[in-house]
Amino acid sequence: MKKSIKNAAIILLAFVAFSCSDEGNTALKKSSIGEIARATPQLSSFVEALDITGLTSTFDNAGDYTVLAPDDAAFDAVLSAFSEPDLATLEADYPGLLAKVLKYHVVSSSVLSTSLSNDQSVSTLFEQPLTVSIIPVDSANPATYPGQPNFISFIGNNTTTPSSANVTARDVKCTNGVIHTIDAVLIPAGL
Repeated sequence: MKKSIKNAAIILLAFVAFSCSDEGNTALKKSSIGEIARATPQLSSFVEALDITGLTSTFDNAGDYTVLAPDDAAFDAVLSAFSEPDLATLEADYPGLLAKVLKYHVVSSSVLSTSLSNDQSVSTLFEQPLTVSIIPVDSANPATYPGQPNFISFIGNNTTTPSSANVTARDVKCTNGVIHTIDAVLIPAGL
């Protein structure tokens, strides 16, 4: 639990340091989703997956996206589940899988956590929806995300492989959208 809190704090600190939401700092206002992801050590596997699939430029250029960025531990769990040593080997053994999975983590508009509602269906670029689960944080049980009014999860429609992820850092505003960091890689149905 301490490790989860520490990881969430590090991710949040990196996002605050590089977030584009600071109106008074024009250098920060020019940070894209790709730039912030590259500047966040816990998202190095996400960045590597973007590079392998050729999707990096999508998140460096203009656009309006919400990215659910799995942290490094989430990608490690996927590599372990597939018995693969690294993402490049995973892509070589399962061509196209990474691009499909990454598109399942992207919404084609900016969606802040305050705009989400419980049981809301969110369309992804992979054209399979995710369902939002929002649980208010009880003051007697603040979960592992202190200071947050609620606990947010995204739930996939894959019935053969459980596919849900908890938001560990939210609402990182960028020039081309917003990032929410999640603790699992969501696997769409049929993969």
